[in-house]
Amino acid sequence: MQTIGPANQPQRSSSRWRVLKVALLLCLTVVAIPILFLLVLNNLPARQFASTASPDKTYTVNLRGRKSSPRYKFVMHSVYFDLYRRGDRVLRGQLLHDGDSFDPGFEDLYPIHTWLNNSTLMFHDGKMADQPDSISIVNEASKPIKFLQIEINAVELFLLFDHSRQARATLSFRPQRDDGWITVEGEFEDGTP
Repeated sequence: MQTIGPANQPQRSSSRWRVLKVALLLCLTVVAIPILFLLVLNNLPARQFASTASPDKTYTVNLRGRKSSPRYKFVMHSVYFDLYRRGDRVLRGQLLHDGDSFDPGFEDLYPIHTWLNNSTLMFHDGKMADQPDSISIVNEASKPIKFLQIEINAVELFLLFDHSRQARATLSFRPQRDDGWITVEGEFEDGTP
């Protein structure tokens, strides 16, 4: 005959504790593995996927990173460029494009690159306007500009290199819409933004 009473209680409590530990461990695993996967995936080294040289071979631009939009949610994609002038590295890891899984990839927005002259590189989708808009850029600062990055409506992206004092550049692009936008960023030769 078996007696049910306080002597058997610690066994049930111990059994419940084991079940609780296993359930907790499973929950942590289900949460931790995807988070770890996303952390690793978002921090993989940026691989070079393209390189282009200016017509006179003064500049070389290497593109690296994740050029396509990721298939997984919450995974970022970024493209960086490295700039070389006559073989010497001038810039490393300058952000050119980024987004998450809901944003188009670099290769979707800018499948074509074209050197407009020896110091201006344009990324675009190949669609050109019969009557384009244009923008003039004049360096009125007291020092030369190392590079300018000009993005227009996420359809055209320009990189201008070594824009000396009082230099002028004119860029043509597809006409602006009413809600169009232009972003400009860059760096002077001395490294200041």
